Amino acid sequence: MHRLSARGSLRGRRRQAVGAALAAALVSSVARAVDVEPPGVYEVVIDAALARLPVEFRSVYLPHREALLAHATGQGSGRFAGSPVLARADSHYLMLDAAAESASPSARLRAALDFPRERTKAGKLLSDRGKREGGALPWALAEQCEALVEAIRARNEPEIARLSGVVLHLAVDAGLPFNTTVHRRGPTAAQLTLPENQPEDERRLDADARGRAQDGLILRWRGELAAHLEESGTHCAAVNDVVEASFASMLAASAALDALVEADRELLLRWDIRDGVSYCAVRETFLAELDHDALPIVRVRLDESACFCAGLLVYAASKGMERPNVVAGASPTVPRPEALAGSRPQGRPEPGAKPAATVETKPAVSFIGSKNSTKFHVPGCRWATNIKPDNRVIFSSTAEARAAGREPCSTCDPKD
Repeated sequence: MHRLSARGSLRGRRRQAVGAALAAALVSSVARAVDVEPPGVYEVVIDAALARLPVEFRSVYLPHREALLAHATGQGSGRFAGSPVLARADSHYLMLDAAAESASPSARLRAALDFPRERTKAGKLLSDRGKREGGALPWALAEQCEALVEAIRARNEPEIARLSGVVLHLAVDAGLPFNTTVHRRGPTAAQLTLPENQPEDERRLDADARGRAQDGLILRWRGELAAHLEESGTHCAAVNDVVEASFASMLAASAALDALVEADRELLLRWDIRDGVSYCAVRETFLAELDHDALPIVRVRLDESACFCAGLLVYAASKGMERPNVVAGASPTVPRPEALAGSRPQGRPEPGAKPAATVETKPAVSFIGSKNSTKFHVPGCRWATNIKPDNRVIFSSTAEARAAGREPCSTCDPKD
């Protein structure tokens, strides 16, 4: 994988911005017009994405790093005042489980896999279920990517900075778990009536599963997450279809959502938390145990989000500059609920103990087939994600799959 030759200078600028970004996110008590993550998460993922760009595309984006980051985080005069797309609430999410019969992981997964990839059909499905604003993230992202292509062709530097910031913001949103569900705060959000004397920033983050297991965790472990992404060896895949790639990212995020919510639910039951008073009594220990279980899951999501962001930047630059669309390496495996659950560290930490520094991972899967099919797929293919674990057959190469009598899937077109 190509790395930035100026990575040291990037690291320095990143560290200088940590304090300001965290302080702004933690002390702000102003109601947000759009339900988005703390600004720090975008900076962490965007810097990691820029560091993963092939050398031939760095000159397109690196000179605009500060400007694109300002657009991505809504800094400056007014929250997203310069971006009508980001100011629209429905740009940041898509309720993949709108047609689910229940909030169970299996029902949500079936609904997400069957969710229409065409915008008009998706709109009808959401409307039929009373969701007037069910989200439009994949299509909004595709539109902004095409606008970025045109800006690069025209060498319009201000528009390149603005549109790349918009693209990166939406790409990060597509990879975060709580942007994929009807239950925007999680199926078992356990809304708590918190004491009035609790600090406002804590009240906002403690009130539900999203605040505890995603937003608050990212704020608590921002430095550790940034260091992990900087040193990550995860390879990134080229993006050829923005809408389909967005769905793949959101399906992985949806699997992570189930694992995060289950970790939160288990702790609520274990500590017999029924209201804000019982929660606040064990808050420090509760969050230490939740971080122990949830940090590895969030770490994987941000790592793969950085790859998705890098793939989108290369997609736009390659079309705008008429160069080959190549990002180093192959696509990371889309995490399934059982894989994410298995990555949670075993045992509970002592109060105040740090989460495990590393995640136990399985060897990378190259291709997947089913015992009941003659096809083989890349791990992120929509058909591969529908194969039950007991029926999965793993191949390390296309040659191995063909030798076993399998044919490549026409949807994902697997190649070594």
